[in-house]
Amino acid sequence: MAERRPKLTLAVAPDLEAAVARWQAWLSEERRAASHTVKAYQSDIAQFLNFLCLHRGGTIALVDLADLTPTEVRAWLAERVRRNIKASSNSRALSVLRSFFRWLQRNGLLENTALSAIRGPKTPKALPRALSDREAKAVVNEVASLTDEDWQGLRDTAVLLLLYGAGLRIGEALGLTPVPATQVVARDRHAEFLYACSSVAATCELMAVELRHLQRTEVREVQEGFKPGQKGSSAMPHKRNPISAETISGLARVLRSNLSAGLQDVALWHERDISHSSVERIILPDSSQLAFYVMKRLRRLLDGLVIFPARMQENLDASFGLVFSQPVLLALVQAGATRDDAYRIVQRNAMQVWEHGGDFLSLLKDDAQVIQAIPESDLVALFDLGYHVKHVDEIFRRVFGTGN
Repeated sequence: MAERRPKLTLAVAPDLEAAVARWQAWLSEERRAASHTVKAYQSDIAQFLNFLCLHRGGTIALVDLADLTPTEVRAWLAERVRRNIKASSNSRALSVLRSFFRWLQRNGLLENTALSAIRGPKTPKALPRALSDREAKAVVNEVASLTDEDWQGLRDTAVLLLLYGAGLRIGEALGLTPVPATQVVARDRHAEFLYACSSVAATCELMAVELRHLQRTEVREVQEGFKPGQKGSSAMPHKRNPISAETISGLARVLRSNLSAGLQDVALWHERDISHSSVERIILPDSSQLAFYVMKRLRRLLDGLVIFPARMQENLDASFGLVFSQPVLLALVQAGATRDDAYRIVQRNAMQVWEHGGDFLSLLKDDAQVIQAIPESDLVALFDLGYHVKHVDEIFRRVFGTGN
């Protein structure tokens, strides 16, 4: 159940309202808590004070908090439970209330030990989920606001950065669970991980091989980023070698060979010999790092990729329109011709272009069988390149979530 964010009730005396405002300013200015954190804390305090006003049946002043009893705090928590507020949220609200009372005591406004007698709500034990980069940064930025002293906040921030940076408890963060094992864990799990690494590399290689072909001198539709003064082929100064694409292809082979070694590690004598150990000490860290590096190298390649649209058009035009033979074939079939007859008509004209040159569209316009089946305007429309790229925005939207 979602929590509302109440404001301070009108039954709160001005001195208490001023104290809450000063505490919020302290959180924001001295503890440097994020704005949404301050708002969440204010919401918890407001909800508690609203409850206390209703519970006591009158206006609550600052001096009244000095008389707060553990029973009243428990009643507040019980009321939150009745509203189906989660235990984790109740635990956080109690922590905020304790922080507020400690601040009041440090500033000489009141002293009350009732909260020290309250145990926090029991929260179900569960493995933590992995944090996104944005969530991790938010936690690091806010952890200092949970302590009373500046040095404690700096300490907690440093410890959290160390734990996060070192990847401690990463198994729990990823929700991994222990597996049944004899002396050693079955190595099919390791082989599956190595397959994932090699599969990632194979997909990257798929793109790299295509880009290598498109960068060939006789094709030259794309080109890897090339800095001024950079050298390409040592023997042919005009060439600009696809260094990144070739590196990706080569490392993908290494990852596949590591997978082969990992699969051979699955069969162990009596499921407990350690012949796998020497292999895994090499292939597991190497495959992990190589899979990451291949993705990073591909990202760099794509970020710096140079596209030559004019050259693409030249390559299309070099076929004299033959790339549109399939739409013509399908149009003839739709017009009533058998597929075999349509194929022979299109092939006859295509072969003439290959052997004697000329323009494919012009030959089709002069072919009586074609013109009788397809009006000239429809025939010209079949040679429109826009028809073949009309779904590009949709493809980009499905892959990247955008049509730009």
